[in-house]
Amino acid sequence: MKNDLKETVNQPQQKFKPHLSANTFFHYSDQLKHITEALERKKLYPRYSLESFDFLENIPKGLEKLLIPMICFCDIKLRDSNEHLEFYGKFGLGFQRSWGYQNGIESINYIDKDSKRAEVIVDKINKTFNENLAEINPFNQLEFLDLMFLKPFYGKTQKRNRSLNSENTVSSNQGSETKTIIKYFADENESRYIPNLSNSEFQQLIGNSSIQQWYFHGVEKLNNATEILNDKLKQSEVGALNFEYSDLKYIIVQNIEDKEKLLDFIINNLNELNIREKLDLAQKIQIWNESQEDY
Repeated sequence: MKNDLKETVNQPQQKFKPHLSANTFFHYSDQLKHITEALERKKLYPRYSLESFDFLENIPKGLEKLLIPMICFCDIKLRDSNEHLEFYGKFGLGFQRSWGYQNGIESINYIDKDSKRAEVIVDKINKTFNENLAEINPFNQLEFLDLMFLKPFYGKTQKRNRSLNSENTVSSNQGSETKTIIKYFADENESRYIPNLSNSEFQQLIGNSSIQQWYFHGVEKLNNATEILNDKLKQSEVGALNFEYSDLKYIIVQNIEDKEKLLDFIINNLNELNIREKLDLAQKIQIWNESQEDY
């Protein structure tokens, strides 16, 4: 009996299918051009994302906010995805789960700030952090690796006004494109691909000193600085995540007009594909505004 169990556990992960989550890693965007670019280059590019850790008591000074390079995915079933798409955008690529495992995509850990686990993580970080983030390789230090895959169960986040109702709104500046809201992050079923940038010109973790300097000039300065950094990372192709069209299960667009644009793109731009391959790719397109009623 013990040997049978061992054999079962050691089988390749792709042989097992989740029951409550989708058997797919979804990556969403709010713009069609991000999807066409990914399809043309057969790559997804990591971006520095601002993550807050000030919810952790006694987190060392300098680590309260970090810019971390990542590509985000979720495995929410399509029938339960409407709220998620309203928040992040109604364009997406759905990948085979086995492709995600092969490329090191991992589920993040949601944590309560008062939990014993939070206390242990912060204690380990306090013992090893020397205030110089540039010298830290999180892939060699488990406590910092944990930090890159850590998020509170809920907290404040920014979102563009266009897709929000007022239920969870905390604040909104007059004329601003964003609102501060309270979000239950654990509903997102987030997984992350985090590239190892240790042998490149890019810093793995960017901490408070740089962020505060950008904040001093306003949120726009921070956003602009982050965009410039992300563009530079993209142009270098360091940490880019490659895929083949066979790794794709779904291509999600918002409406019929977007589908027409995407079909034109597939026909006219993906010249490496023959007619049959273009048809196969086109059959993976799903129009969200129509198909959501059927899930």
